[in-house]
Amino acid sequence: MRYEFRKSTGRNVDILEQITLCGGAQLLYLPDERYKTARITFSFLVPLREETAAANALIPGLLTRACAACPDFTSLNRQLAMLYGAWVGGRVRKIGETQALTITLSMLDERYAPDGAALAQKGAELLRNMIFRPALNGKAFRTEDFEQERRQLCEELDSEFNDKRIYAKNCAEAFLCSGEAYAVPRIGTKEQLLSLTPKDAFDAWDRLLHAAQIRVTAIGTDTVRAAAM
Repeated sequence: MRYEFRKSTGRNVDILEQITLCGGAQLLYLPDERYKTARITFSFLVPLREETAAANALIPGLLTRACAACPDFTSLNRQLAMLYGAWVGGRVRKIGETQALTITLSMLDERYAPDGAALAQKGAELLRNMIFRPALNGKAFRTEDFEQERRQLCEELDSEFNDKRIYAKNCAEAFLCSGEAYAVPRIGTKEQLLSLTPKDAFDAWDRLLHAAQIRVTAIGTDTVRAAAM
């Protein structure tokens, strides 16, 4: 399925292509040759719920720390450097009553690689390893990774508390939407985070793989589209 975006003059600007992948996942491809970078974003979309928000929020950070193929920060950075300084990062957003957990890989468009390397395919393979083959300790995330990520989220909540504009906004949402999913904080509460264990994070990751709506967004040339599939 294709969607055309036009300016007021009627001239085509971009064509967004929507492709259904196996398991009902959706690929959204936006061709764009204006830039020297390409981007692939993998998103888990789940209902925002008080009992799962905090555990879910840990997942993007945990998945972007390491994977089975790159089990530590050094080996992961080495792999990103081999992709000409690629960047990977995770993010948690609240979109209405949906919690969106995203992992994004940004890399050099292979049109500009000096040796014609298949950067898109290699980058997509690294992203798949990070999402589907994370660094685990049995059926739990590694304790050190878990504690570091939990600490970062707790510090983020402290920062939001100290930012009076964000704090007022969060309080207003909680008051006006009391009893509704929209009132749930996007990364849960500090108390909820501190009550979690590495096994809880593993269970959240496993639940996302089986129950979340999955959306892959690819921006760049046809090579990125093919790699993202």
